[in-house]
Amino acid sequence: MPPHGPSPGTGEGFALSGAGRGRRGRGWAMSYGVETDRPPAPTRRPGVARPGGAHYLPRPTSGPQPATASPWNAMDFPLKLKFKKVALSPQISVSDAGGRLLFYVKQKAFKLKEAVTVFADVEQTQPLYTINADRVLDFNARYHINEMSGFGLGTLQRQGRRSLWSAHYEVVRGGGPVMQIREENAWVKVADHLFADLPVVGIFSGYVFNPAYIVSAAGTGAPLMRVKKEAAFLEGSFTITRTGELSENDERLAVLSVLMMTLLERHRG
Repeated sequence: MPPHGPSPGTGEGFALSGAGRGRRGRGWAMSYGVETDRPPAPTRRPGVARPGGAHYLPRPTSGPQPATASPWNAMDFPLKLKFKKVALSPQISVSDAGGRLLFYVKQKAFKLKEAVTVFADVEQTQPLYTINADRVLDFNARYHINEMSGFGLGTLQRQGRRSLWSAHYEVVRGGGPVMQIREENAWVKVADHLFADLPVVGIFSGYVFNPAYIVSAAGTGAPLMRVKKEAAFLEGSFTITRTGELSENDERLAVLSVLMMTLLERHRG
């Protein structure tokens, strides 16, 4: 009886010996490259190999993570930003060119420290972001913009004394400025204040003097967005146009910064 196993110098004996062992023999033959009818081994799920060949799926990273869904997935410029002047609690809405509501804010009245929640609906049932000041009533306050998960998008910082003459804000992320928001023409601010103080006709200042703001890249000064106030009565209406290339994250941060800046500058008409 020939011994089981391959003959010296060839694998042929191994295959013949295995042939008499049925399915088990065919399994031996497969390991030596001979055709077999054994079904293929199941595919492993993707994971990380441990010593000894075992696999495991990596655990999710702990800590705040950016949201996967965002209104910016299909945002259509230009945007319309509107707020009511005569409301006790300022209300701001942002819609895209198709009229789809993107954001809604109803600011609480008589708060010494700014704290804003940005919603996706007027009913305020779908919170998206929070914007919180780091101090009480200060020209140099910083406004931290976060997702509801706690993930920080960036910070809007007013440039104190510079903003007394002309609105000037910096948008900061990761400890450094990424964008700036400046008033296009500071003289419009002066004329607007003078006209608004006139008896009776002052209520029509929104039809005469309408400031504009430029969002530009920090460092290069390249224009990214333009925010223009439109003529309106008893409400503020702004058009936001995109004038440069922006990533989705930068675009989101820029629009939220403009929204907060509008709240801070609303007293100017």
